[in-house]
Amino acid sequence: MTTLAELEEMAKSGRPIMSADFTGQQWEKVNLEGLTFIQCKFQKICLSQSNFTRVVFVNCDFREAEFQDVGWQQSNLLQSQVMNSVWTGQCEGATISECDLTGSAFSSVHFKSCAWSDCDCDRTTFQDCSWDTTALNQLTFNEGDFSQCSFYNVTWLKADLSQCALDNCQFQQVLLLECDLSGHDFSQSTLSCCTCQKSRFHGTNFRQAQLEGSNFSQCSIQGVEFREANMARVLFIEATIQDSHFDGAMMDHANFQEASIQKSTFEHASLMKSWWKKAALEDVSLNSALLDYANLSHVTMKHCDLKNADFNQTNIHALQDEDTQWPPLKKGSVIQTDPEQVAVEQQLTQRGVAI
Repeated sequence: MTTLAELEEMAKSGRPIMSADFTGQQWEKVNLEGLTFIQCKFQKICLSQSNFTRVVFVNCDFREAEFQDVGWQQSNLLQSQVMNSVWTGQCEGATISECDLTGSAFSSVHFKSCAWSDCDCDRTTFQDCSWDTTALNQLTFNEGDFSQCSFYNVTWLKADLSQCALDNCQFQQVLLLECDLSGHDFSQSTLSCCTCQKSRFHGTNFRQAQLEGSNFSQCSIQGVEFREANMARVLFIEATIQDSHFDGAMMDHANFQEASIQKSTFEHASLMKSWWKKAALEDVSLNSALLDYANLSHVTMKHCDLKNADFNQTNIHALQDEDTQWPPLKKGSVIQTDPEQVAVEQQLTQRGVAI
């Protein structure tokens, strides 16, 4: 067993501290600034209000350790065993990589400018934590629990979050690339200005959520509830949408270019100035939707319902429909042939570009 006094003597040498055993000790307000620990044991240690500035831990054992109000500043935790640990405090500029944090608990921890990669976080809980300008890459969260957490300017790559809980969490300017967020309830939550490209949303609930400016392009969206959500300027470019409901949603300036939409409803939705070019709609209801100034050029519609929809200067240039129900169209309500678009398409055709 290595004592704290012996640690202080080791630190004076300036060399890495190797194979020391601090199991079960109680450290309070200890200054570890600039130290490197390799293959050391910290099992069941209690660290309270200690300084972890520019500290490096490599292949260390922190099983059942307690980090109480600890300040991690520009520190590295690498290839270590940290199962069933307990954390409170601040973590800024830290790197946590190739660690096993299974069963750990983080409470009111603020992560800023951190990098997490290749870690096992199964059955780990995060209560009232905040993540700011942090990268999360190749992490597992099976049976994990995020409660009342906030994420701002976070990059979260290739995460399967369908097997963890996300309760009352808020997301802003978050990159959720190739993630699986199926089955989650985000009703009345915020997920604004987020990029979710190539992600999976099956059975997800966004009812009355704040989704303004988010990007769901190339996503798989099935059985999703978007009713009454704020979705202004949302992108669904090349998305596949099935059995989903956007009724009563505010979707002005939304973009569905080349999206495939089946068996879905947009009834009473506000879709002013929305963009649908080359989208394919089948068994879709836009009954009573507001489509003023929308661009529906080159859209394909099959068995769709546009009864009672509102049109004003709506572009339906080269739209193709089969068995679609339309309301009586007043003069000027739609643009059936767009001269400017015809001219552009002729030029593209002459250059061998397929329209």
